[in-house]
Amino acid sequence: MDNILAIDTATERCSAALLHGGRILSRAEDAPQRHAALLLGMVDSLLSEAGIAREEIGGIMAGHGPGSFTGVRVAVAAAQGLALGIPCPCCGVSTLATLALAALLERGGSGIGVGVIDARMHEVYLGAYRLRDGDLECVLRDCVVPPARALGLLTDLGGGEPLAAAGTGVALLGPLEGKNICPGSVKFPEAGTILRMLDHCARYVSFGDPAGLEPLYVRNQVVSRGNS
Repeated sequence: MDNILAIDTATERCSAALLHGGRILSRAEDAPQRHAALLLGMVDSLLSEAGIAREEIGGIMAGHGPGSFTGVRVAVAAAQGLALGIPCPCCGVSTLATLALAALLERGGSGIGVGVIDARMHEVYLGAYRLRDGDLECVLRDCVVPPARALGLLTDLGGGEPLAAAGTGVALLGPLEGKNICPGSVKFPEAGTILRMLDHCARYVSFGDPAGLEPLYVRNQVVSRGNS
């Protein structure tokens, strides 16, 4: 696949990336509450660098949450608007899965990747994933829980496998000594990592009708293991 656009505005970071000619071109800026003003400019800048028009975009991947409610809606609305105008298919990607993949790639791909985002109100968004046979396997479904509960879930989850953690919520978990949880350097989900799913976990990516793209808020959902 080529000319695939990815966008993410679910956290403080606004990012866009374009897969073109086998390369990932990217733009990112930490700009809370300015995502709507910046995003389309980033997209046009990427298209200009690649030398293509919007109509040549072959598909759009969007971080559809969880995260900031406003930020999530910005990404979903922008992806739908662009895709319907081109037209082209869309794919929603969990921001926690994006963080988990970034954490795994930072550590060579082994173990369990954990995404943790500060959800405010003394809670964190939490999800855990494993790379297996070229696919991204969910081992702890995206949820929102207090930090102490999140740490307990992760402690129970490990089973001897190292846990590589990324996101703004990692610092809220408390002391991690002896917990087999390794914080990485990644704090925010980014569009460039979303595009890397095409290489590292293509079966996780499912393009479809832009009208079917919906925000993933996870609040009021029951905590569960795996894909059940």
